[in-house]
Amino acid sequence: MPQKNKKGDLKAEKTSEIKKEVIDTESISPELNKDLSTSKKTGEEKIIKLDVEGKEIKEETGISDTRKKPSKIVTWFRSLNKTQKIIYSVLLVVLLGIFIFGSIFLFKALGLGKWENDNPVVNQSEATKSATDKNESKDHESPLTGTLITKTKYDEIVERRPMGVIIENHVDARPQSGLNDADLVWEALAEGGISRFEAIYLENAPDKVGPVRSLRKYFLDFIAELRDGLVMHIGYADTDNPDTDALGYIYNYNIKSLGLFVPNNFWRVSTKVAPHNAYASVKDLWQKAEDKGWTGIVDLTRWQFKEDSEQATLGEIDEISFNWQTWGVTDYSVKWTFDAEQNLYFREQNTVKHTDAETGDQISAKNIILQLNPASFTVDTDSKSRLIYDLIGEGDAYIFRDGEVIKVKWKKSERVSRTIYYDESGTEIEFNRGRTWISVLPIGSEIVY
Repeated sequence: MPQKNKKGDLKAEKTSEIKKEVIDTESISPELNKDLSTSKKTGEEKIIKLDVEGKEIKEETGISDTRKKPSKIVTWFRSLNKTQKIIYSVLLVVLLGIFIFGSIFLFKALGLGKWENDNPVVNQSEATKSATDKNESKDHESPLTGTLITKTKYDEIVERRPMGVIIENHVDARPQSGLNDADLVWEALAEGGISRFEAIYLENAPDKVGPVRSLRKYFLDFIAELRDGLVMHIGYADTDNPDTDALGYIYNYNIKSLGLFVPNNFWRVSTKVAPHNAYASVKDLWQKAEDKGWTGIVDLTRWQFKEDSEQATLGEIDEISFNWQTWGVTDYSVKWTFDAEQNLYFREQNTVKHTDAETGDQISAKNIILQLNPASFTVDTDSKSRLIYDLIGEGDAYIFRDGEVIKVKWKKSERVSRTIYYDESGTEIEFNRGRTWISVLPIGSEIVY
């Protein structure tokens, strides 16, 4: 039976024999050998653990306390009573919420968007692909350019809405991306004598267009001609003046604004400085529009188109220049040069070729319209001088096509009606198939050809 010692503990009984082995002290380290010798002399029983190589295994004699002392904040919080803890916890949540929502508001107010690779993979020349049979005949007119396309392609693009993208023309924004992919381009003044573009896309779906900038009311008047078209922008004129209030226009007429009602709609690059560095994908924007049910051309009034004139009958006007309410060559003066071999007009700004950033190709168009409209400036509640264009009614314009100039009258009966151009006999103008570029100039602007 086990016996108890004086403290009441049980003496352990031997449960098995201990196998004794002879230790070769010559193969043990000097320190360990010394240890063994000392044990023999003192008569102490020393238990030594060895590894497979005969080396001593050192054992820990205790456990160190590695626990950290609580911080002053934790100590303070623990000292609070239950009610105080609840109050301070609620206050912390409220402050955190204010910080998060304030950051989001500031992020949007500054016009910031997602950042992507400065050089995304872009295939500008590749318009939206379709399963078109190569042998399919091209006998359908593209709605905005008159370009002859296949039925397959036609059925594809009429499922979309025409999309206007506001692209800036500040010198720091140049060269722009995607202008050569547009079906139609409107150009008008913004503020400070700086022109801005509204590029209209339907036939092509470029992966990168921009830099995208803010909206002015008259750009909404332009897209209204295309009957409930889409518009992509970053920012807008928000004023108390109904003649310049772009934001009010959007809500009053239920404009399909991709810039206002669709999230994650642009990105910025670091190769240009803000705010001249925001870009968008027309292809992605059409998908977002489809997700919202904004699809299909709505009752579009179409222009009339014709084939290019024969080379022998082309006109001899090979240069067209204009400026915005001023004279001479400036950062925003424009010159178009006619190339008879291609029957195309190529654009320059301030004597420099105007090129596309993605392809390096010079900006071109088949038809150039210089439309003269009454325009005036007003100082709005935001203290900025805003331009007001009078776009309804009729007025003078110059159309350049086939190397010739045609003096015409433009007519527009209401906000959503298409602007139609008539020659001196009252016959509607036919345009060459391809891109048309419309510069809406204040009356009095310089035009030289």
